[in-house]
Amino acid sequence: MVAAPTTFNNTYYLLRHGLSHANEQDLIVSRPENGQEARWGLSDTGRQQAAAAGQQLAQQLGMHEPASLAVLASPFSRTVDTAVGAGAALGIQEGDPRLQLEPALRERCFGDHEMTSCANYELVWAQDALSTSNRPPGEGGESVEDVAARTAGLVQQLEQRHSGKHLVLVSHGDALSILAAALLGTPLGEHRRHGLPNCGILRIGGSS
Repeated sequence: MVAAPTTFNNTYYLLRHGLSHANEQDLIVSRPENGQEARWGLSDTGRQQAAAAGQQLAQQLGMHEPASLAVLASPFSRTVDTAVGAGAALGIQEGDPRLQLEPALRERCFGDHEMTSCANYELVWAQDALSTSNRPPGEGGESVEDVAARTAGLVQQLEQRHSGKHLVLVSHGDALSILAAALLGTPLGEHRRHGLPNCGILRIGGSS
Protein backbone atom coordinates (compact mmCIF):
# COMPACT_ATOMS: atom_id res chain seq x y z
CA MET A 1 0.00 0.00 0.00
CA VAL A 2 1.36 3.43 -1.00
CA ALA A 3 1.66 5.83 1.93
CA ALA A 4 -0.36 9.01 1.47
CA PRO A 5 1.51 12.31 1.72
CA THR A 6 0.70 14.44 4.75
CA THR A 7 0.97 17.61 2.66
CA PHE A 8 0.60 18.01 -1.08
CA ASN A 9 2.79 19.74 -3.64
CA ASN A 10 -0.19 20.09 -5.98
CA THR A 11 -3.93 20.65 -5.78
CA TYR A 12 -6.10 17.76 -6.95
CA TYR A 13 -9.69 18.01 -8.14
CA LEU A 14 -11.31 14.58 -8.10
CA LEU A 15 -14.10 14.64 -10.69
CA ARG A 16 -16.47 11.74 -11.20
CA HIS A 17 -17.85 11.22 -14.70
CA GLY A 18 -21.27 12.48 -15.74
CA LEU A 19 -24.38 10.34 -16.18
CA SER A 20 -23.51 7.60 -18.65
CA HIS A 21 -25.58 5.32 -20.84
CA ALA A 22 -24.54 2.47 -18.53
CA ASN A 23 -25.93 4.42 -15.55
CA GLU A 24 -29.19 4.95 -17.40
CA GLN A 25 -29.44 1.25 -18.24
CA ASP A 26 -28.56 0.17 -14.67
CA LEU A 27 -25.47 -1.72 -15.81
CA ILE A 28 -22.04 -2.23 -14.29
CA VAL A 29 -19.47 -1.59 -17.04
CA SER A 30 -16.06 -1.94 -15.42
CA ARG A 31 -13.79 -3.86 -17.77
CA PRO A 32 -11.61 -1.70 -20.05
CA GLU A 33 -12.59 -3.60 -23.19
CA ASN A 34 -16.22 -2.68 -22.52
CA GLY A 35 -15.78 0.69 -20.86
CA GLN A 36 -13.82 2.15 -23.76
CA GLU A 37 -16.66 1.48 -26.22
CA ALA A 38 -18.33 4.70 -27.39
CA ARG A 39 -21.80 3.32 -26.64
CA TRP A 40 -21.08 3.54 -22.91
CA GLY A 41 -20.16 7.22 -23.02
CA LEU A 42 -22.15 10.09 -21.57
CA SER A 43 -25.85 10.61 -22.08
CA ASP A 44 -27.13 14.07 -23.05
CA THR A 45 -27.71 14.77 -19.37
CA GLY A 46 -24.17 13.62 -18.60
CA ARG A 47 -22.73 16.01 -21.18
CA GLN A 48 -24.63 18.88 -19.59
CA GLN A 49 -23.28 17.83 -16.19
CA ALA A 50 -19.73 17.78 -17.55
CA ALA A 51 -20.05 21.27 -18.98
CA ALA A 52 -21.46 22.53 -15.66
CA ALA A 53 -18.63 20.85 -13.76
CA GLY A 54 -16.15 22.61 -16.02
CA GLN A 55 -17.72 25.96 -15.16
CA GLN A 56 -17.54 25.10 -11.46
CA LEU A 57 -13.87 24.17 -11.81
CA ALA A 58 -13.15 27.38 -13.71
CA GLN A 59 -14.64 29.37 -10.83
CA GLN A 60 -12.59 27.45 -8.26
CA LEU A 61 -9.39 27.78 -10.25
CA GLY A 62 -9.81 31.49 -10.92
CA MET A 63 -6.85 33.18 -12.55
CA HIS A 64 -4.23 30.44 -12.31
CA GLU A 65 -1.72 30.28 -15.13
CA PRO A 66 -2.88 27.93 -17.93
CA ALA A 67 0.44 26.09 -17.73
CA SER A 68 -0.36 25.05 -14.16
CA LEU A 69 -3.55 23.22 -15.23
CA ALA A 70 -3.89 19.67 -16.49
CA VAL A 71 -6.69 17.12 -16.84
CA LEU A 72 -5.95 13.41 -16.43
CA ALA A 73 -8.74 11.01 -17.32
CA SER A 74 -9.51 7.32 -17.18
CA PRO A 75 -9.54 5.94 -20.75
CA PHE A 76 -13.17 4.80 -20.42
CA SER A 77 -15.51 6.59 -22.84
CA ARG A 78 -17.62 8.12 -20.07
CA THR A 79 -14.59 9.71 -18.42
CA VAL A 80 -13.07 10.87 -21.70
CA ASP A 81 -16.38 12.55 -22.59
CA THR A 82 -16.43 14.18 -19.16
CA ALA A 83 -12.83 15.36 -19.43
CA VAL A 84 -13.47 16.91 -22.84
CA GLY A 85 -16.71 18.56 -21.70
CA ALA A 86 -15.27 19.94 -18.48
CA GLY A 87 -11.91 20.80 -20.00
CA ALA A 88 -13.51 23.13 -22.55
CA ALA A 89 -14.46 25.54 -19.75
CA LEU A 90 -10.81 25.55 -18.66
CA GLY A 91 -9.52 26.31 -22.14
CA ILE A 92 -8.32 22.72 -22.57
CA GLN A 93 -9.63 21.30 -25.82
CA GLU A 94 -9.46 17.75 -27.13
CA GLY A 95 -5.94 17.18 -28.44
CA ASP A 96 -4.39 19.65 -25.99
CA PRO A 97 -1.30 18.06 -24.36
CA ARG A 98 -2.69 19.18 -20.99
CA LEU A 99 -5.48 16.59 -21.42
CA GLN A 100 -4.04 13.11 -20.94
CA LEU A 101 -5.44 9.61 -20.58
CA GLU A 102 -4.26 7.81 -17.46
CA PRO A 103 -4.92 4.05 -17.15
CA ALA A 104 -4.37 4.15 -13.37
CA LEU A 105 -7.64 6.12 -13.11
CA ARG A 106 -9.70 3.37 -14.78
CA GLU A 107 -12.81 1.96 -13.14
CA ARG A 108 -12.50 -0.62 -10.39
CA CYS A 109 -13.02 -4.02 -11.99
CA PHE A 110 -16.08 -5.73 -10.52
CA GLY A 111 -15.29 -9.19 -11.91
CA ASP A 112 -18.33 -11.39 -12.53
CA HIS A 113 -20.67 -8.48 -11.81
CA GLU A 114 -19.75 -7.05 -15.23
CA MET A 115 -22.84 -6.14 -17.28
CA THR A 116 -25.17 -6.90 -14.36
CA SER A 117 -27.41 -4.60 -12.32
CA CYS A 118 -25.86 -1.73 -10.36
CA ALA A 119 -27.63 -3.21 -7.32
CA ASN A 120 -24.65 -5.57 -7.11
CA TYR A 121 -22.42 -2.70 -6.04
CA GLU A 122 -24.00 -3.06 -2.61
CA LEU A 123 -22.81 -6.67 -2.38
CA VAL A 124 -19.25 -5.59 -3.11
CA TRP A 125 -19.34 -2.67 -0.68
CA ALA A 126 -20.60 -4.93 2.09
CA GLN A 127 -17.54 -7.12 1.53
CA ASP A 128 -15.30 -4.03 1.44
CA ALA A 129 -16.45 -3.13 4.94
CA LEU A 130 -15.49 -6.61 6.17
CA SER A 131 -12.06 -6.70 4.55
CA THR A 132 -10.32 -4.34 2.15
CA SER A 133 -8.49 -7.30 0.62
CA ASN A 134 -11.72 -8.97 -0.55
CA ARG A 135 -12.00 -9.14 -4.33
CA PRO A 136 -15.27 -9.43 -6.27
CA PRO A 137 -15.55 -12.95 -7.74
CA GLY A 138 -14.33 -13.54 -11.25
CA GLU A 139 -11.31 -12.74 -13.39
CA GLY A 140 -9.76 -9.35 -12.72
CA GLY A 141 -11.95 -8.43 -9.75
CA GLU A 142 -10.19 -5.72 -7.72
CA SER A 143 -10.14 -5.24 -3.97
CA VAL A 144 -10.13 -1.86 -2.28
CA GLU A 145 -6.42 -2.33 -1.60
CA ASP A 146 -5.76 -3.04 -5.28
CA VAL A 147 -7.47 0.17 -6.35
CA ALA A 148 -5.85 2.22 -3.59
CA ALA A 149 -2.41 1.02 -4.66
CA ARG A 150 -2.79 2.08 -8.29
CA THR A 151 -4.65 5.37 -7.74
CA ALA A 152 -2.65 6.61 -4.75
CA GLY A 153 0.47 5.37 -6.54
CA LEU A 154 -0.40 7.71 -9.41
CA VAL A 155 -0.73 10.66 -7.04
CA GLN A 156 2.61 9.78 -5.49
CA GLN A 157 4.18 9.90 -8.97
CA LEU A 158 2.51 13.24 -9.70
CA GLU A 159 3.80 14.62 -6.41
CA GLN A 160 7.32 13.62 -7.40
CA ARG A 161 7.07 15.11 -10.89
CA HIS A 162 5.24 18.38 -10.25
CA SER A 163 4.81 21.21 -7.78
CA GLY A 164 2.20 23.96 -7.77
CA LYS A 165 0.04 22.26 -10.39
CA HIS A 166 -3.77 22.12 -10.44
CA LEU A 167 -4.63 18.61 -11.61
CA VAL A 168 -8.15 17.44 -12.44
CA LEU A 169 -8.43 13.66 -12.07
CA VAL A 170 -11.47 12.40 -14.00
CA SER A 171 -12.42 8.93 -12.87
CA HIS A 172 -15.15 6.68 -11.47
CA GLY A 173 -17.17 6.27 -8.29
CA ASP A 174 -15.17 3.57 -6.51
CA ALA A 175 -11.81 4.59 -7.91
CA LEU A 176 -12.28 8.11 -6.56
CA SER A 177 -13.85 7.22 -3.22
CA ILE A 178 -11.01 4.78 -2.55
CA LEU A 179 -8.40 7.32 -3.66
CA ALA A 180 -9.96 9.98 -1.43
CA ALA A 181 -9.91 7.63 1.55
CA ALA A 182 -6.25 6.81 0.89
CA LEU A 183 -5.23 10.46 0.58
CA LEU A 184 -7.30 11.76 3.49
CA GLY A 185 -6.47 8.98 5.94
CA THR A 186 -9.97 7.51 6.10
CA PRO A 187 -10.07 3.75 6.81
CA LEU A 188 -10.21 2.16 3.36
CA GLY A 189 -13.16 -0.01 4.35
CA GLU A 190 -15.14 3.22 4.82
CA HIS A 191 -14.33 4.63 1.37
CA ARG A 192 -18.01 5.10 0.55
CA ARG A 193 -17.98 8.09 2.91
CA HIS A 194 -16.28 9.87 0.02
CA GLY A 195 -18.69 8.70 -2.68
CA LEU A 196 -19.34 11.38 -5.31
CA PRO A 197 -22.48 11.89 -7.42
CA ASN A 198 -22.19 12.16 -11.18
CA CYS A 199 -19.83 15.07 -11.91
CA GLY A 200 -19.27 15.65 -8.19
CA ILE A 201 -15.95 17.33 -7.37
CA LEU A 202 -13.69 16.86 -4.35
CA ARG A 203 -10.62 19.07 -3.91
CA ILE A 204 -7.62 17.69 -2.04
CA GLY A 205 -4.52 19.73 -1.26
CA GLY A 206 -3.93 23.42 -1.87
CA SER A 207 -4.92 26.31 0.35
CA SER A 208 -8.46 26.50 1.69
